[in-house]
Amino acid sequence: RHVFFDPSPIADKIQKEKLIEAVKSTDTLILNDREMGLVATALGVESEPASLIRLGAKRVVLKRGSDGCSIHTSKEMRDYPGFKVKVVDTTGAGDSFDAAIVYGILRGWNEADTATLANAVGAVKVGKKAAGRNVPTLEEVKALLAEHRKPLAARL
Repeated sequence: RHVFFDPSPIADKIQKEKLIEAVKSTDTLILNDREMGLVATALGVESEPASLIRLGAKRVVLKRGSDGCSIHTSKEMRDYPGFKVKVVDTTGAGDSFDAAIVYGILRGWNEADTATLANAVGAVKVGKKAAGRNVPTLEEVKALLAEHRKPLAARL
């Protein structure tokens, strides 16, 4: 069992006690910089992943759009670069990114491959209009990875 939690833009609307319990129960907490600030303020802690790890989250994934992401644990923090692409619409990019993080972790992938996949999926998504069924396809993600000479493309 692995618990994922993305508090979304309504993080500050969640009751403090429930938010604390959610963070404590989370294996992988996924959020962006804005959500990090909302959660930290709601919990009365510093706006940094280490604060959430001290509360009990085992891993914090910080989404940074075209700048990629960073993954934080109690032992280390690593940055993973994003992909520079033409942005059409950001709707659904965070959810698409999250899905790729979940996929990589549940498949037992290493952190670097998981982050690379998530950044690629998010990058493909922002190149498309709207969300819903207009999510990135495997072929689109593989093409972006191949274009950027990422070995992961051949393994998908």
